[in-house]
Formats: sequence, C-alpha cells, structure tokens
Amino acid sequence: MIHTSTPKTITLPIIEFCKSIDGENAPIYIPVVADPEALIMDCRDNVMRRIGQCGGAIQFGWAIWEWPKVLLEAEFHAIWQSPEGEYIDITPKPIMVERILFLPDNIRRYDDNWDGKRYLNVRRPLTRDPIVKEYIRTFDEYDRCIEENSTALSVDPKVDGISSYFQSEIARLYLQILQSQEPANCKGKIMQASAPNRNSPCSCGSGKKYKKCCGKG
Repeated sequence: MIHTSTPKTITLPIIEFCKSIDGENAPIYIPVVADPEALIMDCRDNVMRRIGQCGGAIQFGWAIWEWPKVLLEAEFHAIWQSPEGEYIDITPKPIMVERILFLPDNIRRYDDNWDGKRYLNVRRPLTRDPIVKEYIRTFDEYDRCIEENSTALSVDPKVDGISSYFQSEIARLYLQILQSQEPANCKGKIMQASAPNRNSPCSCGSGKKYKKCCGKG
C-alpha cells in the first residue's frame, strides 16, 4: 500500500492491532540485510534458499506498516532465523528500509504443499474519516478478488476488468486522503507496495501473475 512505512515507535494502537492478529506474540524490530540472491517479495523462497546454504530456520509472521494518522497494515511475511538465533529480514525492498516491525506468528505458515494462496493483508484505520474506511474496504475487496481467481502461477483473465476498476477506485480514494492531509503529512516514504502488486495479473496480458512474468528475476 502506498505511503506506509515502518512505524517509528510501537504505539498503543499498534500493540492493540497486533493483539487482534496474534495475541501470543509481541511486535519486534528486525534489521533488513538483503540477500544479493533474494527476489523482492518472494520471502518464503528467499528464506528457504538461505537455510539450504547456511542453516537456520524460517519464522513466519507479519510485517507491520503505518501510514501515520491514517491506517495500519499487516502483511504476512517470512524472515530468516540464523543458527545463532538472530532474526534477519533477508528479502530486498524497492526502497531503502533499514528495519521492519515484525509480529511473529507460530500458527500460520506456508508449508511445502503451499498452493500459492496468500494470507491477505490486514488493515485498520487510525482515523474516523469515512474516506479512509472506504479506501481500506476497497483494498480488501481487491485483494479477495485476486485471491479467489488465482492460482500459484496465474490470474484468471476474467478479473482484468474488475482489477482495473478496483485500482482506479483505490487511486481515487488515495488522492482524496492526501488532499485531506496537511502538506507536512503527505511527504512520507512510499512503501514497497507502491511497486506493481506481484500477485496481480501481469500488464503484458500473458495471464500470469506479475511475479511469475515480467516481475520475475
């Protein structure tokens, strides 16, 4: 999602948000040390490759992102636990991110039989602004639409028109939120999700997911 970044501090709303997702663990800051061989957003495969090379273990959980005064977002993610027990995020980001806020999850995981279906992002408003709530609702519907009509490798071509509609609505609502913010609040970093959604249909028309087509490599 555009305009979100790693929270600077762990606030009470963040703690409550994390408890609503996993009440057994607390969020912690994890350093980002990108593996030169790793691919953007292919966290599970990146970590499994590192384990094969260096040992260690995979830890699933949620990367917590914040658009200050607007919303919180949790993205299911995998990080590497070194043989010494240190947590490191080895997956590269399209922008410079030195650390992420990570909520461990010891129940949800992508195992060896994973079919490509994702745990959808979780979002919560930090304001009562109805435009923000509509923005979140539209983004959630868009995610569900993609997942319901996709496999591990491709997206059903019939969702192309629906996807375009959602993307235009998301862009419209996003601009409305920006216009309602003070200029000083509109100059935050842009999160990695501002890059093409790697689980969306590739714009080249191949019918494959972006990450398995033009976004591969």
